[in-house]
Amino acid sequence: FFSSRRRHTRLQGDWSSDVCSSDLGVEKIFPTDANFMIFKVPEALDIYKKLAEKGVIVRYRGNEPHCDNCLRLTIGTPDENDQFITALKQVI
Repeated sequence: FFSSRRRHTRLQGDWSSDVCSSDLGVEKIFPTDANFMIFKVPEALDIYKKLAEKGVIVRYRGNEPHCDNCLRLTIGTPDENDQFITALKQVI
C-alpha cells in the first residue's frame, strides 16, 4: 500500500510541478519527496485568499523564514490537482 501511495504521490507531484512551472508563472518550486509542494508566486497572500474563495485550500507560507510569497499545496488525486490548476489559472 505505502509503496503504491508513494509512487502515486511522486507521479502527481511531477505532473503538478510541470504544469505549474510551465503555464502559470510560478517563480520557483522547491524540491520535495513529500505529499506536498511549496512554490513561490507573485503576491502569494492575494492568490491564497482568491483560491480559498473558490474552495481550493492551500497554505500560505509567506510568514515562514525563506518562504516569502510561497504557498504549500498538498498533492491530491488527479481530479483534485486538475481543480487546483484550473482555479490557479483563474486567479493569476
